[in-house]
Amino acid sequence: MNAVSLHEDRLVVQRHGEGQVLLCLHASVSSSQQWQALMQRAPKGVALQMADLLGHGDSQEWPVDAPARLATEVAALLRSVDVGDEGVHLIGHSYGGAVAMQLALQRPQLVRSLTLYEPVAFGVLAACEPEDPSWREIQDVARYVDGCLAQGQTIAAAQAFVNYWHGCDLWSVLKLHQRDALAARMKTVSHHFQALFDARWSPQLLSQLQQPVQLICGGRTRAPAARVAALLAQHLPNAQLHTLPEAGHMGPLTHAAEVARMIWGMVPLRQPRAMAA
Repeated sequence: MNAVSLHEDRLVVQRHGEGQVLLCLHASVSSSQQWQALMQRAPKGVALQMADLLGHGDSQEWPVDAPARLATEVAALLRSVDVGDEGVHLIGHSYGGAVAMQLALQRPQLVRSLTLYEPVAFGVLAACEPEDPSWREIQDVARYVDGCLAQGQTIAAAQAFVNYWHGCDLWSVLKLHQRDALAARMKTVSHHFQALFDARWSPQLLSQLQQPVQLICGGRTRAPAARVAALLAQHLPNAQLHTLPEAGHMGPLTHAAEVARMIWGMVPLRQPRAMAA
C-alpha cells in the first residue's frame, strides 16, 4: 500500500490491488483507515483507492479560500485519484456518500456505480420535505456544533457530534489523544454541514443520476439519515435500499465485516474473462 504525495490541494490516497477501480470515501471525522475490513475482503481484479478527504487523515486542511461546497471536495479528489480507462465504482459512507453523489452528478461519464452507506445528502430534506422533523433535528445538531466552535469549545462540539452519530455516550470511553484528534476536525465538520445543507438535491436533480445505486441503511440509525436514504431510494431512478437491522449510522465501523460483505455483494464488478481451454 502507498500514498500520493501531498501537494497543494491534492489528497492522500491509499491504494491496494490492481484492476477495476473502486474509490472509497469515508465519513466525517474518520479517514481512509475505516475501509480496512473492505480491503481485507477485496476480491482479485480490483484496485481500491481510499482517499483521506480534506482536513482528515494525512490530507491537508480545507483551503482557506475555498468555498464550503461539495464541489470543492470533488475537485480535490479529481486531482488526486487515478480514474483509469473504464471509470470507477464509488463507495461512500455518510459525508463520503454525499461527496460520491456529487462526483457522479458532475462527472457522470467517470462513474459506473455507487454503493452508499447512509449518504447524508441533507439537502434532499430541504428540497423535498422542509417541514419534516428530521430536517429540523439535523439543523439543530449543526447549530450546536457551530455555537460551540464560535466560543472556542472544540471539545464540546466534538463530544456532541460523536455521541449523536454513535447513538450512545462513546465519548466517555475515548482516550485523550482520540478526543483531541476529533476536536481538531470540528472546523472541517462545520464546512461539511454547510456543504451538505447548501446542496439542494431536488427530485429533478436526482433524476440525472442514472448509475446503479445501492443504498444501505442501519436499522438503528438517526432519523435524518434514515429519511434521506428513503427519499433517495424514492427519487433516484436506479436505486435499491437495503437495511442492516442491528447497525446504526456508524455501521461501517461498528459492523465492519458485515458491511464489507454487503458491499462486495452489491458492487457490479465486471466478471473476469474465462481462460481458454
